Amino acid sequence: METTPKISIIVPVYNMEKYLRQCVDSILAQTFKDFELLLVNDGSKDSSPQICDEYAAADARVRVIHKENSGQADSRNIAIGMAKAPLIGFIDSDDWIDPDMYETLYHAMVENDADISMCGHYYSYMHREKPSCSGGAVTVYDGSDALQMIIDDRKIKSFLVDKLYRREVITELLPKSYFYEDYATLFKWFVGASRVAICDSPKYHYRQRKGSTALDGDPRKKYHFYLAEKERCNYLIEHNIFPE
Repeated sequence: METTPKISIIVPVYNMEKYLRQCVDSILAQTFKDFELLLVNDGSKDSSPQICDEYAAADARVRVIHKENSGQADSRNIAIGMAKAPLIGFIDSDDWIDPDMYETLYHAMVENDADISMCGHYYSYMHREKPSCSGGAVTVYDGSDALQMIIDDRKIKSFLVDKLYRREVITELLPKSYFYEDYATLFKWFVGASRVAICDSPKYHYRQRKGSTALDGDPRKKYHFYLAEKERCNYLIEHNIFPE
């Protein structure tokens, strides 16, 4: 009899043969074992599809979705619809995580009756890493305070990947038409969260590399950031959130 995993971990994959194994190995090495891993091959042209299939053949927790190239946001949206678990996490295929990241996020969520839990991250450069926080203390915020924090974009960044979400808060999917889809969307998930638990311990390794989506220098980026900021503003006005 098939059992439902507690967490679905979603990884969109596009031409990541250089980094994919480190990413997947770090997920499969988690001390928290009750998860499924959805690898979404977004029409890769390198050996990434074969690597994904190799992991699926070796570990029953791994599911592979092969699709035409339609972008990272669409890959995540498709996987959200196919995910089996009540809790959902996201990892980028060129990053990696500490072995206890999902155990930390899961216990922070369950023990504090939170709808979203979050850990810190490292900015990982070639020869050094810069942590976003330290100490390891878990702090719980009510939904309105956490929403203010993600709008401020300081204590809580609009990163999908360093968090764990109850499926119920994922009320809107990611826009497929521009960059910064997380910045335009993630705060909406916080609107539906009554409590958010934050662990001040870095567990996610955010690789800083030339050619990444965040650092590729695409000239459309500034305009797309404007679109995302405009979407934030319009949403807050339309839903009468923070009228001031």
